[in-house]
Amino acid sequence: MKNRYYLWLGVSATAIATIAAAQETPHYSLYGTPGLIEMPSAFSAPDAEIGLSYNSFELQQRGTLTFQITPRLSGSFRYTHFDNYTGNGVDDTYDRSFDFQYRLLDESEWMPAVAVGLRDFAGTGLLTSEYVVASKHLTDDINVTGGVGWGRLGSYNGVSGFAERPANDYENGGVPAWDQYFRGDMAAFGGVEWQITPQFAMVAEYSSDAYTRETDNGSFEHNSPFNFGVTYTPTDRIAISAYSLYGTDVGLSFTTTLNPKYRATVGGADPAPLPVRVRPAGSQNEVWARTPEVESALRTAVTQALAADGIVVDSMSFTDDQVRIRYTNNKYRAEVQAVGHVARTLTQAMPNGIDDFLIEPMRNGIPISATLIHRSDLEQFETSADGTAEIYRRSLTTAAGPRGDLVDAPQTEDRFTWGIVPYGEVILFDSQNPGSFEAGLQASFEYKIEPNLVLAGSVKKSVYDNRDQLGTIKPSTLQPVRRNAPIYAEEGDGGIERLSLSWYGHPSADLYSRVTLGYIEQMHGGVSTELLWHPLESRLALGAELNYTAQRDYDQGFGFQDYEVLSGHMSAYYEFDQGFHATVHAGRYLAGDWGATVALDREFDNGWKIGAYATLTDVPFDDFGEGSFDKGIRVTIPFDWITGQPSRLENNTTLSSLTRDGGARLDVQDRLYEVVRDGDITSYDASWGRFWR
Repeated sequence: MKNRYYLWLGVSATAIATIAAAQETPHYSLYGTPGLIEMPSAFSAPDAEIGLSYNSFELQQRGTLTFQITPRLSGSFRYTHFDNYTGNGVDDTYDRSFDFQYRLLDESEWMPAVAVGLRDFAGTGLLTSEYVVASKHLTDDINVTGGVGWGRLGSYNGVSGFAERPANDYENGGVPAWDQYFRGDMAAFGGVEWQITPQFAMVAEYSSDAYTRETDNGSFEHNSPFNFGVTYTPTDRIAISAYSLYGTDVGLSFTTTLNPKYRATVGGADPAPLPVRVRPAGSQNEVWARTPEVESALRTAVTQALAADGIVVDSMSFTDDQVRIRYTNNKYRAEVQAVGHVARTLTQAMPNGIDDFLIEPMRNGIPISATLIHRSDLEQFETSADGTAEIYRRSLTTAAGPRGDLVDAPQTEDRFTWGIVPYGEVILFDSQNPGSFEAGLQASFEYKIEPNLVLAGSVKKSVYDNRDQLGTIKPSTLQPVRRNAPIYAEEGDGGIERLSLSWYGHPSADLYSRVTLGYIEQMHGGVSTELLWHPLESRLALGAELNYTAQRDYDQGFGFQDYEVLSGHMSAYYEFDQGFHATVHAGRYLAGDWGATVALDREFDNGWKIGAYATLTDVPFDDFGEGSFDKGIRVTIPFDWITGQPSRLENNTTLSSLTRDGGARLDVQDRLYEVVRDGDITSYDASWGRFWR
């Protein structure tokens, strides 16, 4: 009877919600996801919002990254410290877990929002639970939530569910337990949230998590299913919460949110581009003196003007009514913005009789597209309200043609560049230590023998590290192509990190090539070859890579160990709508294993990228070790998004399981797809609004 009462309590919490509601940014729970205190809610964060939270009470400390992947789907990565896990006051455990939640129904005037979710669906099972939940606003300031949970969320006053739940046997972790989801005892949960003022909110919940494992081993005391809390939001992006938990404990939470759709700064600090020079009426048909001396002077003038704008001119050619220009954009993230700067500079320098501008951006010496813009259109639409759209409609972008009669422009950048910069590396998610840090200096150089033939290298010298605090990684039957990274870092300190020669080619309009040889990465050296088929107007690209490498000596000198391997992959890339980008690599990895890597990223016009990947190979999970297979989350943050200053620099961060040998791919810099895709038409479609900036 008691169990039925609590089930009725949870269901009725949503059934009574029949008043019009207002959608708002939801409260983040102690699990770092939209919810009450420990229980989930059906509300979703705004599309693309990222929530970063740190939550703590006596038993657990949780750090969580949550991303609203689509308006309905959210995903979370969590790293949890279980304090006194065995109840003897000594043992600690660190655990990685992933969540998903999907909103099935939107909130309406009479109906609640309804969502289904999985917690810790591919971890060690310590936090595993599933749920169906509904949430509804009673007023603009009060909302209620009720739902039913399984697993941990079905452990307090649960009733028998639809099927038996198998025993928890996660072994190395990381594998979804399909036979457990929504099985076993189920229990009701619910709660209410009241937004008292714009800065303060109160929340109360009835929790269906009995903390069975923790109470059994004596590490936690569960006296009540009721939790209470208060949240203070000093700004729209920061929330600080304090909670009373289970009648015995106090919890604290800090959450900050951001949305990559929007700049951290207001507007941008891009320099004002040159204005369009409007030709006098009737001068468009003037015949200009095409002598070698005049053409040389024009090349020099344009090259110097664009060099001051961060754009390096490679070559130019002229006809009576057209100028053709190839260049490399080293400054603007959106290639369209560089196209606009080049076009306006050409209006300033070109004779009046030249009306057609054929503009060809390059990356790594490869021409990646050709955009034909009419000078008369620039003159007509520069100040027009719909000028951006009209220029886009009237321009024509095609694949870049052969070099033909292009003549080299005067050299404005040094072929040899070098620098010394500080670096910092954080090593996360070791089984015994949540994070280690290394800092030092990195010296690097680059010598452009030709625009598409580059010799580059780097050396690192550590100044501080705490690698000796790293826990041990379980042994494996595989060749240690990755798990000995700490040995390379220790014995190779001050050695050659990379030293390679790379050549980039463009055999045909749709085909690109790369050859890299030398000490390609920290642990492997040899030769890497690649071909990419990428038609300019196609969302699909196909690639093939073949590598023959040997494992380097630990001291990162010029020597090699006695391990050689032939690896390589066939790759497919596809661009979906809304910035979603899928990648599949299938082939042989560095440890000799065969399999595939699947990745899905959401990319934003401003340079942000957020995605996840997983690699499955023929390596048994036991041989792979902790985590069972390679997987992770990756985030790219563009510097110009933070500073407002134009820049192509970015920070790439990967949150993954421990470095293991299974599914290890050669770490090659500047693979072809990322090099050439900036200039394709799909990129221009999304960013043409920056043409006049």
